[in-house]
Amino acid sequence: MDALTYQQALIHLKSCTRDGTAPGPDGMIRTFKILQNYTAAEIAKTMQHLQTPFPEDYQAFLIHLGSAELYFHPGRRTGIKFLGLHELERYNRAIFAGNPEQFPHLMVAAVLSHVGSFAVFDFRRPLHPFNVFSTESQVENWQTESTGWCDFQSWMTRLVASHGGELYTQDL
Repeated sequence: MDALTYQQALIHLKSCTRDGTAPGPDGMIRTFKILQNYTAAEIAKTMQHLQTPFPEDYQAFLIHLGSAELYFHPGRRTGIKFLGLHELERYNRAIFAGNPEQFPHLMVAAVLSHVGSFAVFDFRRPLHPFNVFSTESQVENWQTESTGWCDFQSWMTRLVASHGGELYTQDL
C-alpha cells in the first residue's frame, strides 16, 4: 500500500471486516472480524468509569471498528485482538495485579496473540501514549520504558500499510 492516512487505514480495516478476509504480510489469507461496535456515548461512559480520557485516535478506532480481531491466521490462531470496552477493566486489573497503581494510567488495549505482546497506552504521556511490549518485558517496567512510544494512529497506519507485518512501535 502507498502512504496512507489514518482515516484511509480505518476505512481499509472496515472493508476487511466487511469482506472477512485479506492477505497478510506473507500473502496468506487472514481473517478480520468486528466483535462489538461502540458509539461515542458508550466510549464516553467507559472513559468516565475508568476516569481516563482516551486519545482521539483511539476513540476514532473504537467508533469505526470497536472490539475487533484483525490479521488472524485461522490455522495458527494468531492475530491482534482489540479488547472490548466491557473487557478493559477486568483484563487490565489481571495484568496489573502485582502493580494495581499502574491501571488505569497504563492500559492494555489489544493482545498480539502470535507474538505474545500487548498494545499499551500510557495516559500520562500526552504526545506519544502508545507502545507495544512483548511478554518478556516486565509489566512494572512498562511505564519507565523510554523507547518505542508513539501515537496510536502512526502505529495503526503502519500496521495496515504492512498488511499486519509491522507490529512494533520502534522507528515511528
